[in-house]
Amino acid sequence: MSELVIPQINNNDTHALLVEWSVEEGVSVAPGDVVAILETSKSTFELEASESGILKIEKEAGEEYAFGERIGYIGEESGDTKVAVNSSQEQVNVQDSRGILITDAAKRLIASEGIQLATVQSLGKRIVREKDIQALLRAMPSQEREPDPVAADQTQQSAIARVVTRSHREIPAAFLVKRVYCDQALAFLKEQGSEQGKMLSLPDLIVSELGAIHEAFPLFFANTDSEGRLKSGLPANIGVTFDFGKGLFVPVIESVSELTLAELAQRMMRFRMKAMRGRFKESEMSGGALSVSLNTDPDTVFVRPLILPPQTCMISLGAVFSECQLGQEGELEQRRFVNIGIAYDHRFINGFESQEFAATLKKRIEGVESSIS
Repeated sequence: MSELVIPQINNNDTHALLVEWSVEEGVSVAPGDVVAILETSKSTFELEASESGILKIEKEAGEEYAFGERIGYIGEESGDTKVAVNSSQEQVNVQDSRGILITDAAKRLIASEGIQLATVQSLGKRIVREKDIQALLRAMPSQEREPDPVAADQTQQSAIARVVTRSHREIPAAFLVKRVYCDQALAFLKEQGSEQGKMLSLPDLIVSELGAIHEAFPLFFANTDSEGRLKSGLPANIGVTFDFGKGLFVPVIESVSELTLAELAQRMMRFRMKAMRGRFKESEMSGGALSVSLNTDPDTVFVRPLILPPQTCMISLGAVFSECQLGQEGELEQRRFVNIGIAYDHRFINGFESQEFAATLKKRIEGVESSIS
């Protein structure tokens, strides 16, 4: 017997909506067949069978279930079975006695665009997905809509609330802030960007430098398992926060230590554009070993970031500030700096280690020409 459980799809949610069963109960499935469609606050996930057998359903579609919760299983073959139709060829409709089933993504779009339920029902679909509402919008006069942005945000905010609650409940976090002078780094980025014809920013550089030191500080690039045990030795997969009014996204840049600064900047720009559209693939949102919270709006001194389970560390970057100092000859000189915050899991990382980590990052950024060239 093979259990069907809700996998840990990403680090930003704790539950997933069971949108539909793609195969009816009692049907024979093979490894790789899609048996259910799941949805988190940000994307859709296909749950596949891991072995051959007969599908047994234990949980109803249309409800949310926690990561790790069992929703069914695949039992042994019997003589009287039906053969599953591959989900890529035919979608099985799931009957729901309570009426039509609307996915969370579709609900958010319905609420934000002010579409009436009667209009949705007129589609004649038992399961309404985001793409169905998008098609409806293209054919629908704008005057028929009454947007409700508050309702559109409720589902996503609920998912964020669960992550916040879990982080505060499970992780005894500590925090420190380092002042990092960045005149040399900003000049370097401007020069290199001009030479390569690319936009290079301070967040790009900081993520790049984190990738460069990840082998020296494995505790900061670690995950914990369900029993709170540490798993280190992970690759330098770094999540970066993006929020342009369509929700908070933390996509992951894989193997940062293997990328040039220009390659990293290109991937960061690609993620910015996806965040503006408000949609990522689930594969782009998982596998992070450490995350960086960007809070670079003017006058943002620092933000104490939330550590995203199962990670052990999150970095925050504030705005660039200027200050006047006395030079060696007693003259006034202006210098620019940023505040970099480090939130760390105190079960595994102590103050001395966090200070060493922060000091190393500071030294590399302030001496960027020698560390990158």
